[in-house]
Amino acid sequence: MHMNFLIDNCPLISRALINPWRLASLGVGLTLLIAGAVYLPSEDWDIPICFVMGLPAYVLAPWVFRQIWYFRWKWWPLAALAFWFNVDVTYSAYWWCRDFPPLQEFRPANFFYCTPIFWIAGFVWNVDLTGFRLRLTMPLSDYGEVLERRTLRVGRLVLTIFCILLITRAVASLAGLQHFFVGGI
Repeated sequence: MHMNFLIDNCPLISRALINPWRLASLGVGLTLLIAGAVYLPSEDWDIPICFVMGLPAYVLAPWVFRQIWYFRWKWWPLAALAFWFNVDVTYSAYWWCRDFPPLQEFRPANFFYCTPIFWIAGFVWNVDLTGFRLRLTMPLSDYGEVLERRTLRVGRLVLTIFCILLITRAVASLAGLQHFFVGGI
């Protein structure tokens, strides 16, 4: 199986969103979330919230992940806004409309649980499954022009993870969820 990242300049809305394996993975993910809502009941987890948060994540997570992965600095504020919208605003708006009294108590926990799901989904939905070799490659670009393709290096992954944590911390602070990080960063 050969796994390539989507092309560097793939827009937010593209044909990649209707790729059969991505739609199937969305269906499996929503099914698991709905099963969790039914069999592992929680005060703030019901079936509609699975769709309210899952569908925007399907559109936004791959795009946000690409902005971080390719170090598109000028898009980072918009990527952070899209991340915050999906992880916090959709949840808060849904429960605010349903008049959920302990919303402020549940927001940090939701942020804590949804953040890794968002970033993992962004990574997974950026993989293009073709061929039969298992190798993660990435195009290196300069000002939008692809110069060459190289195998993923650990340093790039570590830097990307650091940037994801940095953006997550900034969004948590701006959203008033500072206690999301134990001890702070």
